[in-house]
Amino acid sequence: MAAFSLLVSLVVAIFLVGLSSQRKITSLQNAQEHGRFIMELMSKEIRMATITNYSSNYLDLINSRSEAITYSFSGNKIYRGASALNPDSVGISGRFFVTGGPTSSGIKITIVMKVSSGSGKELGEVSIQNTITPRISQ
Repeated sequence: MAAFSLLVSLVVAIFLVGLSSQRKITSLQNAQEHGRFIMELMSKEIRMATITNYSSNYLDLINSRSEAITYSFSGNKIYRGASALNPDSVGISGRFFVTGGPTSSGIKITIVMKVSSGSGKELGEVSIQNTITPRISQ
């Protein structure tokens, strides 16, 4: 009888470890998927835009449709204008780094983001970075 309860306890423990690992992997996958989508969305727009103003927390630009757009990091969100790009279940923090200028070889915008999903032991965090050079001369 003792061997049976030991065996059942072992099987349950293995199942719980597997379940926790699966949740962690799902959180990592969710964070990576949202981060890559948002980075690609911003990169495409920035590539075809004119940068008008920037700091480490925001980037103002005029896009290819002549719309004034502001990307900003605030709290655990990234905003395009007044609209959050990430859902509440995914937290994003980050910074913009702008180098170069009209007199150098061109302006370069580096976006660094930390994307997180899940909570507790199942928290998944991914760091993403991309550098973009706008095609329109600044």
